[in-house]
Amino acid sequence: SGDYLDFSEHKVHVECKQQFFDQTRERCAHCDEPIARAEGRFCGKALAYGAGVIVHVECKEAHLAANAQLCLHCSEPVCPTEGKFSGTFYQLDASKGGAGGQTHSECWDDYRARRASQRRRRSSANSVETSQAAAAATAAAASSTTPARDDGTTGDAVVH
Repeated sequence: SGDYLDFSEHKVHVECKQQFFDQTRERCAHCDEPIARAEGRFCGKALAYGAGVIVHVECKEAHLAANAQLCLHCSEPVCPTEGKFSGTFYQLDASKGGAGGQTHSECWDDYRARRASQRRRRSSANSVETSQAAAAATAAAASSTTPARDDGTTGDAVVH
């Protein structure tokens, strides 16, 4: 058309305005689409998560889920999920003997019960292994002693 829009350092054809805006607008960190209103897709509002991370309001849940740690108990993302998870969680510190990671507060009791059960099983298995090792050691010690002689004595030297 020959008509131009003047944007500080750029002149843009009126017909190219939308394409120019799409190219120069900030982009959603989740879907990589421009932060703008798109009928039936985006309302045009965005949320900032610091350090230049901006997502469409509509992409918030998917972005949080895609970038969240997984729960040590249920293996689902540790983030708010409507009707399921509040978003609160327990942080387990690996340096203090924990598994290192996160569990949903809703999973915490089940996680602790499962860990206690695993520790009991390990402890029980270690006890069985220790008992078996002790029995094997006793049997080995018994078989390594000098066998009884025909005269009912044991040992290497028999004095008459």
